[in-house]
Amino acid sequence: MLKEMASGNANCPEWASFTLGVFMCQSCSGFHRNIPHISRVKSVLLDPWEASEVEVGS
Repeated sequence: MLKEMASGNANCPEWASFTLGVFMCQSCSGFHRNIPHISRVKSVLLDPWEASEVEVGS
């Protein structure tokens, strides 16, 4: 999986984990959705964001 992430598939990071403060591609967001106790994922473009969720990444 790390190889896939490093291969350039993450060149369109339209998803983000607001609990970890990282951006990711759609493929990686699927993995993160399977570990909701560690990483909560939202679309950067489609989902509404609360101010507290945005502050995690700053």
